[in-house]
Amino acid sequence: MKDKKKIIMICISVLVLVLVCIGIYKAFSKGEGEKREDVVINDVKIYKNLEGTIEEYDKTMYVEGYQGNYEKAYYISGELRPDKDYANLLILFDVKDKKDNVIGTAIAGLTDVKKGGDYNFKALSTVKESDLDKIHTFEVSDIRGE
Repeated sequence: MKDKKKIIMICISVLVLVLVCIGIYKAFSKGEGEKREDVVINDVKIYKNLEGTIEEYDKTMYVEGYQGNYEKAYYISGELRPDKDYANLLILFDVKDKKDNVIGTAIAGLTDVKKGGDYNFKALSTVKESDLDKIHTFEVSDIRGE
């Protein structure tokens, strides 16, 4: 009887340890692992496999009005499929902190986008380098095209 109680206590201890580890992971994750759904705005589907990363700042990319003389920047990468042709397409994101406040935007632009094709994009955020640690998540705010 003592052996059964010992086995049960070990199983409960392992279960509690696993639950604590999951809780710690969720508390410290920055939102990249959260579940997303495909987003459709203005006849453009953005697939759910979006990824936000802090990388070396690519000075060949710029956002009008954003003066970035930084070493690091936040980028959102993903893939989309339009349901019609666009000469120019802008993908806009709200970048948010843990309290769901918008702390910046991210913008990607594509040209000569054809109906039914899959296109990769990389959006540069306007979040200052000193605030990159405040980023928690992001969401598509708009897609504009002509």
